[in-house]
Amino acid sequence: MFGAFQKTILELLSRRDWIYLLSLLVPLAVYNLTLKAMSIALKDDATGLWGFLGLMRSDVLFNAGYGILWIGVFAVARRGMLRKAAVVLFHLISLLVVTITTVAY
Repeated sequence: MFGAFQKTILELLSRRDWIYLLSLLVPLAVYNLTLKAMSIALKDDATGLWGFLGLMRSDVLFNAGYGILWIGVFAVARRGMLRKAAVVLFHLISLLVVTITTVAY
């Protein structure tokens, strides 16, 4: 059952599209989560492992949702002007997310 589901997910995009998306989404997620982890670590009160994971939950869910959004956009916009618009929006919004995250911390 999961093999068919995994195959369907991987067929949403071409290999080139997966590499393109993940090469920006993974560093963006790592950057966001690193800033959040550093912010938590620098606080005076010790929260423990469960407290730490609880504080990281919103950022993990944001990054997962952000990735799913762009995978869906790229799956819908296969080629043409819509694809070019998706690529430009992807970069602009990712830059905005990095800027807001950096300023917030």
